[in-house]
Amino acid sequence: MASHEKHGLLLVAEVEQKIIGLLNFRLSTRKKFCHQGMFGMSIQEPYTDQGIGSSLLQHLLEWAKKDERVEKVSLEVFSNNKRALHLYEKFGFIEEGRRKKNAKLRPGYYVDDIYMSQFV
Repeated sequence: MASHEKHGLLLVAEVEQKIIGLLNFRLSTRKKFCHQGMFGMSIQEPYTDQGIGSSLLQHLLEWAKKDERVEKVSLEVFSNNKRALHLYEKFGFIEEGRRKKNAKLRPGYYVDDIYMSQFV
């Protein structure tokens, strides 16, 4: 936890003392990139479409706007994750690039890895 306090943010969503969602944001430790960080988020499938992802993302962006170190928030998402893409676009993230067929999910089935970001 001390590492997150110094270099980022860790948010946890709980239902009845059970962790059902996570958002992990980490600032870059490299000097030229220390103004930005990446996050990853996951919500257990039975709890999707209930606003939990929106709530976690809202908390991240509010925190990032208050933290003077953070200027840019970024993420990577698979191109087949339409639910996540819709959420990120709703919150103002834009696509900056993609790595074609970067992930092989099963034999013969590839998806792009999309890089998205926004300045806060």
